[in-house]
Amino acid sequence: MTEQLSTIRAAIYARVSTDMQAEEEIPLLGQIDECRRFCEARGWSVTRVYQDEGVSGRHDRRPGFQEMISASREKPKAFDKIVVWRSNRLHRNVEHRLVYRRMLQKAVVDVVPLNEPEFEGSTAVLLIPILAAVDEYYSAITGEDTLRGMRRLAREGYSTGGRPPVGYRPKRTTTGMRHNGEPIFHVKWEPDPELRDKVLHAFEMYASGYTSGEIIEQTGIASNKSSLCTIFGNPTYLGERVFNMHRRTGGRVGVRVGYNDPEVIRVPDAHESIVPRDLFNKV
Repeated sequence: MTEQLSTIRAAIYARVSTDMQAEEEIPLLGQIDECRRFCEARGWSVTRVYQDEGVSGRHDRRPGFQEMISASREKPKAFDKIVVWRSNRLHRNVEHRLVYRRMLQKAVVDVVPLNEPEFEGSTAVLLIPILAAVDEYYSAITGEDTLRGMRRLAREGYSTGGRPPVGYRPKRTTTGMRHNGEPIFHVKWEPDPELRDKVLHAFEMYASGYTSGEIIEQTGIASNKSSLCTIFGNPTYLGERVFNMHRRTGGRVGVRVGYNDPEVIRVPDAHESIVPRDLFNKV
């Protein structure tokens, strides 16, 4: 007897890598909605939805993805199929794609990408690794293009993402118009009126001989001595835009380098300073 379509249980997985992608390319909700319609048209029951936002597909350290993989091993199975907008939502890495594909095959869970042909038998053996390599290649190209764009933003004094250091707040600025008439926004940092004086006071206290504990207790701008040291050494408080201190180095991801590293971009007068240079240098 063939299995009735109504008994097939599907999980949906959606992912976006960056805020820009979430806004301009394939939003999470758009991926999920298309996958739901796909399942409904086939009479499949959507039992679970997993998602990761702002996470690269080049690694597998994704909470939603790992939760889904764990659920695929449940006894009895939590779902029969994983439906994705494209297979590159699951992986941007050849090795991971092949390893997890084999893992899901052992669990008798099929991966169904909406916008790609399905391959079977010997054709799958040949083409799936090739498509995985193409995905990884385009991911690397996209990463290089993104880095170039972020470097340009940094050189123009704009934020490239992330939270500003204590004492500053983000300020959204219109910098142009898109072809469809929508405004283009970029973010600069400006002093936070509630915290700027506390930061300045912390510098003044340290220059006057107060201990780190006393400064933390009186200003509340840091929770420990290490965080306070980071503040005291950050040229952002001079009005400088600093970019590319965390990057992939020697195969390692997220390595922090020094402010004087030749590839670190430092732009003076990118925003209003909080600490005078003579006081900063003294601290």
